[in-house]
Amino acid sequence: MWHDRVVRLAGAAALTLSTLSWWACTSSSQLWADGAQDGPAPRGALLTVENQHVQDMRVYLVRGSTPIALGSVSTMERRTFTIPTSVLGNSGSIRLMADPLGSRGTFTSDFIPANPGDHVRWTLAPSLALSRFTVRRLVGG
Repeated sequence: MWHDRVVRLAGAAALTLSTLSWWACTSSSQLWADGAQDGPAPRGALLTVENQHVQDMRVYLVRGSTPIALGSVSTMERRTFTIPTSVLGNSGSIRLMADPLGSRGTFTSDFIPANPGDHVRWTLAPSLALSRFTVRRLVGG
């Protein structure tokens, strides 16, 4: 059991490190749970994922049919990612995918309206089919 957890953590760390180099040129803004923002608005959009599911999740942004890894969110945790404008594209909407660690199935969201300067909050429910999202415009975005 302990070994499985270590392997999962090592995998998540490797995924995070590989993703960090890709995100290095983006803003380091952080939006706190109460909505207060620290620093300037990001050049893209913010995505906050709250994982209420019983399994840890890998989170991807799906562009066309290509999943782009954002990172992992543990059970009962919340994590904020910055999505650069270049990844948002011109469509005005995104799709997100949650991949439960240790499971074969994935869950993909409906199209979510998202533009530069938006803050998308995606809550992964205990039953993934009941997951929901909200979109708010960031001040100054």
